[in-house]
Amino acid sequence: MEKLFGFLTHTTLINKCKIPISWIFVTPSAHRGHHAGRPSKYLDKNYGEMFTIYDRLFGTFQEEYEPIVFGHINPIKSWDPVEAQLLGW
Repeated sequence: MEKLFGFLTHTTLINKCKIPISWIFVTPSAHRGHHAGRPSKYLDKNYGEMFTIYDRLFGTFQEEYEPIVFGHINPIKSWDPVEAQLLGW
């Protein structure tokens, strides 16, 4: 079930949800902001993986209004997966 939910939150096939359940649970639109790359209003927002209620409570929720550019702010200069995982440390 968790893998299915993870797939659904990462798809771009589902647009914004207009139903009230999106105030509590993460929807694809809410989760896309979490993966924003270039500096934008989506940066450092939408941390929730299952619930958006906490992002709303702590002021880290950002509604999706325009297309999001995915990626890193500073591109990784290596194809080494270990370096990519440890780059922030």
